[in-house]
Parts: sequence; C-alpha cells; structure tokens
Amino acid sequence: DTEIEQIAFSGYVAFHVSTSFLGVECVMRNYTLDEIQPGDGFLINDPYSAGAIHQGDVAVVMPYFYDGEIVGWGHIDEHVLDVGGSAVSGFAPEARDCFSEALRFPGVRAIRFGELDREWRRFIEKNVRVPDPVLNDIRSMIAAHHTGQDRLSRLIDEYGLDGFRQYCAINKDLSEQMVRGKLSRIPDGEYVSHDWVEYDGHGVAQLLPLSCRFVVAGDEATFAFEGHEQIDAFVNATPAVMLGQSMTTLLCQLL
Repeated sequence: DTEIEQIAFSGYVAFHVSTSFLGVECVMRNYTLDEIQPGDGFLINDPYSAGAIHQGDVAVVMPYFYDGEIVGWGHIDEHVLDVGGSAVSGFAPEARDCFSEALRFPGVRAIRFGELDREWRRFIEKNVRVPDPVLNDIRSMIAAHHTGQDRLSRLIDEYGLDGFRQYCAINKDLSEQMVRGKLSRIPDGEYVSHDWVEYDGHGVAQLLPLSCRFVVAGDEATFAFEGHEQIDAFVNATPAVMLGQSMTTLLCQLL
C-alpha cells in the first residue's frame, strides 16, 4: 500500500516476501511521488540497494493508480535467463566482486506509458546473451502489472476507495494480532543457533561461522545475526536474504 506495507503476497519462493517491500522502498528513495506517472515502471535486481536476492532475480515495480492517485504498488520478479556479466543467469561462481556477476538495476525507471522504454530495450538487448527471452520476460511482468491494475480498479469500483483502505487496515491489524498471539505462546527467553557455511565459493573448503539469536519477550521477537565477515564470493547474504528467510521461518513455524 502507500505506507509500503504488504497487503497480499503470492509466490513459490517464500523468502521473496522481503524483496517486494524492499523494492518499493528503493523506488521511493529514488523518486518523489510527484515524479511518478501512471504507466511508469522500475527495474530492480541489485541486492545491495534494491532488495533483490541476487542479480538473476529481475523485478518490475509499478504504481497502481485510482482517479489519478497512487493507491498502492505492485512488485513482480522472475529469474530471467540471463542478466549479462561474466556468466549466464546471474550465477558467476568465479566472480570475486559484484561487478563481475551481472548487470545491476537499482530501481531505475525503464518503463513509461506501460511499455519498456526503447532506450532501455536497446541497452538490455546489447548486454545479455539471449535478448528475446529476457525482453519477453520483462514484458510479461509489465503485462501482469496491467492485469493487477485492472483488477484493483474494479475492486475499488465495487467497495470505494475509503472502503478499500478500511479493509486493508483491518487485514493488517488482524494479521498482526494473529502473529503476536502466536509469539506470546513461546516461552520468553533467548534461543541461539550456530551453523557454518562450509564452502567459500572458490573451491576451498572452510568453515564460515553464522549464528542467530532469537529473543522472545511477550508478543514481540527479535532476530540477531552474527557471522563471518564478507568474503569475495557468492555466499554472502544481503538484507533481503536475512529478512526473507526470517519471515519465511516464522510463517512456516507459527502459522
């Protein structure tokens, strides 16, 4: 919604629950609302600034309008066939920095009037190995947004804008109450887990420590992660991974 809080989520890879609101937050940092028009869309795949899991997950974020006003946002991502860089599909095991992995889109406006901008289309098709499937994947996400905009408009036509916002608020409140109720049934205390990443990504077996401290106090809980410093391989985790995996674990264990 306009507060960048999730109303609904659908996906086969649950930890992408984090990439959606982080992606919208990225767009909101880069642009002001008065700069954004109906049909604008933003390309996202940068794990460091835009909430992606890795560069192979390319997302399209688009605003949803009603009567000329932004009433929400849509986030759709796909693992596209190729994103340039030194290896296919954003997986570059030999890379030692993010610049060698793939192109990074940090929430750039590449879609105007509901279509991929021709300048961006030319740039992308010259920087990926299989331009037709990649461009068609991006177009499919844009088409899905058009469907989302249409269905949201019909929903608001039926319930009214005030009614839509009221039901969204009720949905969020009930969800929070349910999660807090589940958390309150866990005994207060600290729960600590230790594990290791057993491979450095470059052929050397070594133990990279990782720990998680889960603190429960009443109906609130905190995750605190500690681990090895960042290394020059693809085994590092960015905020989207930490948030997405934590939220997914809560979803599976509590609900």
